[in-house]
Amino acid sequence: MAKQFIQTITKSLRNLNPNEVRELAMRPVTIGIGSTSDPGCTAILRFLGNTDGVFLVGAPQGPDKFDIEIYEEGVPCPRTGYTFHAGREDELVKRILANHDELSLPLARSFPGFRPAVSQKYIASVCKENATFSFVSALPDVVPNIGELLWAFGEFATDTAFLTMNQLKMAFLLAAANGREVGYREQKAEVASVIAGAFGWRALARQMVGKIPFGGGLIPKAAIAYAGTWVVGQSLERLYSYGAAYNSAEQKSKYKEGLELGKAVAKKLFSNFNRSAA
Repeated sequence: MAKQFIQTITKSLRNLNPNEVRELAMRPVTIGIGSTSDPGCTAILRFLGNTDGVFLVGAPQGPDKFDIEIYEEGVPCPRTGYTFHAGREDELVKRILANHDELSLPLARSFPGFRPAVSQKYIASVCKENATFSFVSALPDVVPNIGELLWAFGEFATDTAFLTMNQLKMAFLLAAANGREVGYREQKAEVASVIAGAFGWRALARQMVGKIPFGGGLIPKAAIAYAGTWVVGQSLERLYSYGAAYNSAEQKSKYKEGLELGKAVAKKLFSNFNRSAA
């Protein structure tokens, strides 16, 4: 089984190109600062954490148009701009990312102030994708005729291969978001860890999935897929942010945290499935 799994993973790796993540992360981003005081400008620059691609609005050496404009509090801000409030940086990041999702990765790579939010966004997104896939892939066990819903994942011989590939994609995204090198060679330790870790939660998920009572195994399987991906994501984020991953005790704590989040996602998936099947 281990040999077959490795062969499946190796084949599936062809579907995952880190160059795409690298190219997206390297997209230049320009930010204009609207400020009339040195303290105000300094506060915004401190939040961004980088001056490359940052210009004062109206300065002759700046571009004619910026990707994002951030204004000091008290300075008139256009409708498309954002006002900076000291102590409320998280709100500012949330608003900018909501309106400029396509800039999430290059913003995080270039400006450390965006990294925590972007990293957590990617982790939550991949966790939900893996939970959803695990839920759907378990449906044939209880509803034989639903198997055709899996056509979209036909290139993956097992659900574990899909989940592992998604975790590797997450590793590439998190590295890029934190200004690290991206690629199989550049992240060989992380890639090996993700693939090795797949065996553990794969076996655990299989043990917890059953056909009786109806749907009883769907929620645990989806929740475990979420929790396993959550631990991987949070550990990688810790590694890229602070240079050290979680220890064993911290990983267990993160797993419990992820399992609770995963249960909520899985229950919602099950509820939606029941409504659609009614």
